[in-house]
Amino acid sequence: MKSNLDGNQATISKSSGTCNIDYALIQDINFTGGATFTSTAYINIKNTTGLSGNIQSDRTLYWIGGNGNWSDASNWSSTSGGTGGECIPSPVDNVVFDANSFSAPNQEVLIDAEQVFCRTMDWTLATNYPAFSNADENAILHVFGSYRLTHNMTNNFDGKIFFRSENTGNQIQSNKALNYSFRGKL
Repeated sequence: MKSNLDGNQATISKSSGTCNIDYALIQDINFTGGATFTSTAYINIKNTTGLSGNIQSDRTLYWIGGNGNWSDASNWSSTSGGTGGECIPSPVDNVVFDANSFSAPNQEVLIDAEQVFCRTMDWTLATNYPAFSNADENAILHVFGSYRLTHNMTNNFDGKIFFRSENTGNQIQSNKALNYSFRGKL
């Protein structure tokens, strides 16, 4: 949920009652009026006011299980080489591909959704020459932090990558020429 003008808040107003908004990505929204706006869990991309509740905290997620689809929770663990079943990455989550991610050469991480998110994506510790690709040419990867690839991988991702950070100090480390679209600060 976001305003159609980046940086300018849209207003959602209700005069009374309670409105519950759960599991949403929210940006540039002002919740107002006499109603109470609450959330069990949400992600404040930026500039959200008038909503009370639990803002999702950041996590570091590790890819496990070799070949697999990004949207399959069984491929995401809270520890390197751990048990899968974590929620898929959100804009506040760092994702790591390391020595425990791939058990054989050329195993592939497939972006199987139209849009996926992460804070920082880091492949620099990956072994066994993994591959990164997408099923749909219209796939969009939203990166809210750094983007680090390694020369020890095949990068076949040919969708769009949007860099969406509001912070300085982020890095892009690529082993191939890619088409980048910058929106935010590096």
